[in-house]
Amino acid sequence: MVACDPVIVSGDIIAGNRGNESSCAALGKYLSCLSPHGHPYLVLPVWNSTTLIDADRYRNQVLLYDHARAGWDLIYRYDYSATDTQQKTGRVGSWGPLVEAFQPLYMQTNQMGAVDVQLVSADNTGLWGSWMRLAPLNSYIRVDNLGFHLAFLDPNYAFTVDS
Repeated sequence: MVACDPVIVSGDIIAGNRGNESSCAALGKYLSCLSPHGHPYLVLPVWNSTTLIDADRYRNQVLLYDHARAGWDLIYRYDYSATDTQQKTGRVGSWGPLVEAFQPLYMQTNQMGAVDVQLVSADNTGLWGSWMRLAPLNSYIRVDNLGFHLAFLDPNYAFTVDS
């Protein structure tokens, strides 16, 4: 097997602060390796969903893909009350994949980003569409000038940044 950099790809999102290699061991059964642009990265497949479960009740859940049993494991679930209007206004779709910055400047991080991101949504009647890769209408790269630099971008498929 090819040795992968000690970064985590999930959403597959690629995340990686130097020195967090021990967290990779705890996620071992969920990690695999992909090589976008010929460079190997550890990959953590993540499924994040929000669904209507009852009138004005929604569920957000996160699942990780267990490669050994070839299935998804629920690792987080939160049920909450919201109206349909609340779900469809404000920051609609402000979910990942993203590199969320909470400090004024980042330096010497491992590459992180996302690969093979797909989106599915329901129409106004609740009928779900088909899984599709992100498109220009629902994705963009925002520049916050916090030290991150685009390492590569494959439109509607993958990106990584580093500092």
